[in-house]
Amino acid sequence: MIFNQTLLRSIVVFSCMPILTFSISAADTVKPLKVFILAGQSNMEGHARIETFDYIGDDPTTASLLMQMREADGKPKICSHVWISYVTGNGDLNGEAHGRLTAGYGARQQPHMDGGKIGPEFTFGLTMDSTLNEPVLIIKTAWGGKSLHTDFRPPSAGPYQLSDWQKENYPKQDGHGIPRDFEKWKADKVKETGVYYRLMIEHVKHVLADPGRVCPVYDEAAGYEIAGFVWFQGWNDMVDGHTYPHRGKPGRFNVYSDLLSHLIRDVRNDLSAPEMPVVIGVMGVDGKNADQDMVEFRRAMSLPESLPEFQGNVIAVQTAPFWSEELGAVDNKRGQIRQMAYFLDSGHKDHANADGSMTVEKKREYLQTYESQLISPEEEALWKRGASNAGYHYLGCAKTFALMGRAFAEANLALLNSPKDPAAATPDVEQQRGEMAGYLLVPNEKVPETFNAGFSMYISAWPLLQQYPGQRFQSGLPGTWMFAQPVDKPLEKGYSDIEGGLGWWRDTEYATETPKFIMGGVAPNFVEWANGPGAGKGRDWDKPNGKYAVAQLSPWVLWPPDGLNLKQGTRGEWFGYGYLPLPLTEPKPKTDEMEIPTGDQ
Repeated sequence: MIFNQTLLRSIVVFSCMPILTFSISAADTVKPLKVFILAGQSNMEGHARIETFDYIGDDPTTASLLMQMREADGKPKICSHVWISYVTGNGDLNGEAHGRLTAGYGARQQPHMDGGKIGPEFTFGLTMDSTLNEPVLIIKTAWGGKSLHTDFRPPSAGPYQLSDWQKENYPKQDGHGIPRDFEKWKADKVKETGVYYRLMIEHVKHVLADPGRVCPVYDEAAGYEIAGFVWFQGWNDMVDGHTYPHRGKPGRFNVYSDLLSHLIRDVRNDLSAPEMPVVIGVMGVDGKNADQDMVEFRRAMSLPESLPEFQGNVIAVQTAPFWSEELGAVDNKRGQIRQMAYFLDSGHKDHANADGSMTVEKKREYLQTYESQLISPEEEALWKRGASNAGYHYLGCAKTFALMGRAFAEANLALLNSPKDPAAATPDVEQQRGEMAGYLLVPNEKVPETFNAGFSMYISAWPLLQQYPGQRFQSGLPGTWMFAQPVDKPLEKGYSDIEGGLGWWRDTEYATETPKFIMGGVAPNFVEWANGPGAGKGRDWDKPNGKYAVAQLSPWVLWPPDGLNLKQGTRGEWFGYGYLPLPLTEPKPKTDEMEIPTGDQ
């Protein structure tokens, strides 16, 4: 992959490649009980209500997953070979629930009471149940609103360290979010540091001291093996602008990468499991529309898997592809309604209640009208069917949590089944679907406006798959997400980008073995977006709305109806493309005596 960049300030190169995981059949023997530890904060708890299960069946690519999640009578499946111990709560008010795995082991008001929700554990266990066909024990420890920098801070990371920004500003004891009593804050920080790490380890050891208490088929003679650790956390770190200052800057979350690496080492050490497979669930809130800080945080979460010591035993699973874009679009509109309510209550000078004269009833009527104009009945029905919580909880969408849980399990199985000796033979291999993705941030200084600068890239094009795997397969070869940074501080959120590349099968109507080229763009503040050539906005092939053409180095402008096709049979040839501002010229009626539209058209 070769690229050049000039004007744009930041470029993200994104690649999502298909990978294969394996299950190896063996003779029926008494095996150690496989134990999987799931840990994190509120999204590991899980806030997807069971009532949103039907939404999973609306998508043909996930309808079969819904069937796995339900019994014949429509009730949530009860796993045949999977048991769970789940500890959650609030500080000292923690409690344990345990039993056969089924739906309901998500977030709970009371630790012992079924909360009617799922997290990743449900389909994680279902996948293990169907794949391993042997007893499995899941130990889940999760608490909402907890950070890695303090609450889950691993012992080897040492005490909490003030950032440079905190060192400069906290002693002043004045300012937004700055503690008024710095000495008390430091004392409290010492007390809080590592509390939930210790609770996590203590509960795991408590369960493993007597696995038969939770898993009645446990064979003491065979024992157990800790077969995996899944970490799904991050929100409280991502939004902490004091511990991780310098918003919008590359490397902002490097400290998180270091802490996560310490966590992996310490959990392995404290549980005497030096080769324990580790799966990192990378934050995917906002999906492909994530802002620059979210993209940077995803990079930081993914980084440990690239360290030499973690090669082949730590894997980062991107969850952004599982975010529901259509529900996210409705949620953005709901956010506009909440913002309008705030404007009315605060008497914002640019909005309806600027003079403060509106009564409570008038404000309610205004909001009802505003909402009816903004959200259609179809969108409201879609929201009720698929969502049950806020964006930071993945909209409480069971489809999202189900896909994440399955992906975590598949990644864990891939690590388990990878031979210690890569050259070792692998008999009776069964292929399974998985994903791998990564980001490469390339910052760039601003180029003088007198230059018509842009970005160009060369990628070696290869065939992907002979069979179209469905819309879940989003990207196959490196593509780009390019977003500009304002020179001065923006007045409001103004994210926009240009994206595209090879292998965007998700947007094509007719798949080809050799990848296609498709690009897209997001206008500032997401007021508009388009994808093309192809179906375009909405990806509706009944009403194609592609907005883009492709300019070649010739007099011709192409508007391929279904993405730009490469020559079939391509094997490693370089494909070059770029985004360059072109001057508008006067239109010419003819070129070489042929009537074709050219110039400013």
